Amino acid sequence: MGVSLIFMEESMKKFKILKLMTAIVMTTILLISFTGCSAIQEAFDQAKRDLDNNGNEYDKYNAYIGILNETSGFWKVVDEYFEEFGTSSEIQFEEGFDGISLYSTSMKSKLEAAMKYLDEEPKYEEADAALRAMNESLSAYCDKLAEAKAYYGNKEFVDDNFVKAQILHTYIYDNADYMLEFLNAYIEGVNIMTEGQDEIQLENYKKNGSMVHYQALLALVKAQKMENYLYEKELTVENFLSINMDEFRPLYDEFTVAFNEYNDLVKGKTDAGKDEGIMTLSSYTSKLEDVKSASADLILQVQKGEEFADHEKRNPSMYGGTPEKLKESISSLLSSYNTWIV
Repeated sequence: MGVSLIFMEESMKKFKILKLMTAIVMTTILLISFTGCSAIQEAFDQAKRDLDNNGNEYDKYNAYIGILNETSGFWKVVDEYFEEFGTSSEIQFEEGFDGISLYSTSMKSKLEAAMKYLDEEPKYEEADAALRAMNESLSAYCDKLAEAKAYYGNKEFVDDNFVKAQILHTYIYDNADYMLEFLNAYIEGVNIMTEGQDEIQLENYKKNGSMVHYQALLALVKAQKMENYLYEKELTVENFLSINMDEFRPLYDEFTVAFNEYNDLVKGKTDAGKDEGIMTLSSYTSKLEDVKSASADLILQVQKGEEFADHEKRNPSMYGGTPEKLKESISSLLSSYNTWIV
């Protein structure tokens, strides 16, 4: 016997989605690397030897950061699920529902990679404890999300008249808050683990003469200060006009200085054969330009004092001038940096 279906009218789509990510205080989530340019290969080789001598330390650190970097992707999957099926304990469907291709997350593989180092040195007391506490439950939750993706993608609801739909929904709904608690505790642990790491990385780049990487990281660090401000003040498309420009504008100005210094340094660097990694500059530079544009648009929107239209509020990350657009662009910049340096 199938479940009774509750259909959502168009007006009911405005229910409050679980905005789980707003409760998470972001941290500087950088992977450790000693990348060098061919012009300073001797210094790079020495840095690489230092890295090899401490390889397990950095492997563990990077594995832990891998979980953190997947956090936003994980919550995107969860948010999409609740947006589609409702935030009540009983699953809801739009009338005429005929299936959906849900997003997927690589969180489980990130957990598996990090668990290999859980009992290894160095010990990160808070992050180790948080990982141990959440691993089994978060892995199981990822399995249910994957099961839901397959169930709807393969349209198995046609075969069982939506029976499994409610079973999956009950599990995903009942455990969402626990996943948030687990990940918040993990992020707090990683905040302690990563404290001061960006300054160490910057010093390493400067010492090794890797000035392109130095300026790239410096711009990212300045961008993340803007991002952290938005999260700490819980600024969204709904309340962005309350932003204190006396606090935000200096962060923007610091980023702009770093942005301009980076552009001046990489200007004219087009020959990949003369400078290791230059082929990756175009991607990183493009993401950096996106951050510059999104942050400037936010300031201009505040100066205009105009609210966004309802359709823009429903998908704020798609529109320039919203805090969500700036957060997303900085997240993409971070991913580009981490892809570049490994």
